[in-house]
Amino acid sequence: MGKLNKLKADYDNILIPEELNFIVKKALKEGKKTINKKGNKVKIGTIAACAVFLFFASINISPTVADSMSGVPVIGKLVKVLTINEYKVKEDTYDANIKTPAIGGLENKELQQSLNEKYLTENKKLYEEFNKEIEELKAAGGGHLGVDSGYEVKTDNEKILSIGRYFVNTVASSSTTFQYDTIDKKNQ
Repeated sequence: MGKLNKLKADYDNILIPEELNFIVKKALKEGKKTINKKGNKVKIGTIAACAVFLFFASINISPTVADSMSGVPVIGKLVKVLTINEYKVKEDTYDANIKTPAIGGLENKELQQSLNEKYLTENKKLYEEFNKEIEELKAAGGGHLGVDSGYEVKTDNEKILSIGRYFVNTVASSSTTFQYDTIDKKNQ
């Protein structure tokens, strides 16, 4: 539990540039000017893409921003489950992409913390097993190995939060496993 608290503290201490608010306002102001001119659709699209990128970057960089935005009606649904940790390996014949979800905004903080710890522990173990298998394959002369693990928010409404976590293992063939966590938000 100490590592989780350290990871959370490191995550909480990521600084959001003060210029972010200025950049967003400037992009919106320039977007209004551009709308008045014909033939500048590309510029509008670029500005919109930048604004969307900045939005998603800010909620992934700062859990404080994500938590405060989770109360906004439409935007709130976009920030309830974020990727907190990602393990990546990209070598010649070895490939891993392991994404760890982090739940935020539940009333039952104990449940929220236990699920987040479970996800971190499971994915750390998966990453360690992947590295162990790589070493075994290298010692035996090499081979191919791939692991892909992530999550999908299946349902997120006023009553239910359902997260599907998947694991794809590729060696000579592949297999996919799905696990679901469904939370009754009203009864926790």
